[in-house]
Amino acid sequence: TVVRASFGTGFRAPLLTELAFNPSLQVERSVEYDLGAEHRFGNGQMATNGTLNLYRTLIDDAGVQTVAADGSLTFLGNVGQSYYQGAELRADQPLSDGVALRASYGINSAFPTGDPALVNPAAPPMIPGEQFQGIPLHKAQLALDRQAQAHGLSYALTGTYESGNNELNRPAYVVLDASLGMTFGHTDVSLAGTNLTNQFNDRFTLPAAGVSYPIPGGTMPTDAYSLQGAALRVTVTQRY
Repeated sequence: TVVRASFGTGFRAPLLTELAFNPSLQVERSVEYDLGAEHRFGNGQMATNGTLNLYRTLIDDAGVQTVAADGSLTFLGNVGQSYYQGAELRADQPLSDGVALRASYGINSAFPTGDPALVNPAAPPMIPGEQFQGIPLHKAQLALDRQAQAHGLSYALTGTYESGNNELNRPAYVVLDASLGMTFGHTDVSLAGTNLTNQFNDRFTLPAAGVSYPIPGGTMPTDAYSLQGAALRVTVTQRY
């Protein structure tokens, strides 16, 4: 078993491009705590490896930005104190020579501790303690992969989950990706498929069609963003 711990402080000065938009931007200062552990359950090649990481970051004068549906910046400013805290759990289970099942799960809680409007009247409306818009509280991934030796077959099948309050302003969703690869002499051939379930393939942003975001006194409409539709890509690499 390996245990790690760290503590640190830091700061982030505004970029010149950010100061051009808002000359009043202040330096962000942070305090960070991290605690992690790794453990191998059992012996031999088929033993399970597990990793757990815990973190907590306090940011003073946290900077927040909002953008319009066309991508233009609508707000950039400091909104007071914010917390980013959570946990990441990962497990790797070998199934046979070269084949492994990998799973990960994360919680990322991010929120302002006070009312940003009291610090910056121009700040977008936020509820103290409410998850920041566009940061999902839960993320998970499950993958089955095989790393081929020499001229063998390689493959991967991956499912990725994001809870609500995601950056797409959509309900919780799962995306499925897959790939195959094979080597023939000096030629590598691979086939990759992305978003095989064709999740949220709307081609364009859907104005005011996203999941509403809680604000003081009610909710705020959001735009629903889209993913690239199901796609297949073939790659051939010839080595000389």
